[in-house]
Amino acid sequence: MRVGYPEGVPKIAASTVVEHRAQQRASLLAAAEDLLVADGYAALNFGTLAERTGLARPSMYKYFASKDDLVAAVCEEALPPLLARLTTAMDRANSPRDKLVAYVRTQLEMVAEGGHELAATLARASLPPAVRKRIRAVHDQFAPNIEQLLADLGDPRPTLTAAFVQGVINEATRQIHNEPAAETITAAVGFILSGTSARWSRSNALGT
Repeated sequence: MRVGYPEGVPKIAASTVVEHRAQQRASLLAAAEDLLVADGYAALNFGTLAERTGLARPSMYKYFASKDDLVAAVCEEALPPLLARLTTAMDRANSPRDKLVAYVRTQLEMVAEGGHELAATLARASLPPAVRKRIRAVHDQFAPNIEQLLADLGDPRPTLTAAFVQGVINEATRQIHNEPAAETITAAVGFILSGTSARWSRSNALGT
């Protein structure tokens, strides 16, 4: 005679409790990311997540201390693969200039593919400082050092130029769903290359 699970206790699909918890946590993170992208930060809560996953709401606290802990964990899971793709594309480039092109083009290609929705959603949200700190830690750990790249290209003020570059990327991100993606990406790359080249030439001429 088989002994069944008590009512309300989920069956363990994995071979061990540890594996089950890991699978359940991954399922919760995936569902939370879907909800964030579809409905926004304000709409995400443990109640809606419980409805989506079929897990009892009190059980959520076995995995995440709060909604903000959940959101930070989603970013810690989702961002490293995207940043790794960006780093790989830059590593394949042969020169600092080509690395800059890869930095811009790869980010915008991911936007065109739909890989930017989570970041865009959270950029619009009023996140607590602790959550932004955890997201920043992921970015600092995995993101390429664009300022160092610009310094390698001879930029006298790489921090300022990096802000300009990011501004172009941000605007291209906004335009990419309204204009042909390939044209928007090419225009953004060309604008950044021409703008940075002109800036470096002017700085060299002025001796600054």
